[in-house]
Amino acid sequence: MVEQLIYTEKVTGSSPVSSTKLRSSRSFAWQAITKIMPKDFFTTSYILSASAPTNMKLFYLIAGIFILFILIGSLLPLYKSLHKGLKSRLFNYFLTFGIVGLVLLFFQWQSIPYIGIRAILVAFLLSMLIWYFVIVFYILTKMQKEVRLIKNNERYIKYLPKKKRRN
Repeated sequence: MVEQLIYTEKVTGSSPVSSTKLRSSRSFAWQAITKIMPKDFFTTSYILSASAPTNMKLFYLIAGIFILFILIGSLLPLYKSLHKGLKSRLFNYFLTFGIVGLVLLFFQWQSIPYIGIRAILVAFLLSMLIWYFVIVFYILTKMQKEVRLIKNNERYIKYLPKKKRRN
């Protein structure tokens, strides 16, 4: 292994990244994730459980994300430079998912049957992902057409004769 690294350095003139460095950076990220997530996170017994969350770090992290969504949604109308259609879609997205997500987390925290199971939270996150792709589709297709139409209309209005003022 060492001979191959030395040969590669002589031939190319640059030192290659060793695989141990890559493994250590990946293992650091994986260790950080596994500290937050429980070991049986993807099992059906964990997802269909209506018990109160035992891992409060993960619970607080998800609650913080939903609170951040509410803050972004409430501050979004202050931005005047955003496209009107995009602003309304993002406002609905962030505010809806922030509020509903906090309500679902509350139900899970209180161990309410059927509504508090983690499977509903997973379905909720999947619906969030689908709605996100709908917004991206709007940005890539319809919004560009709307912006072009607005610019053409502004260019047309610019050359119209102005109304005379009466004194």
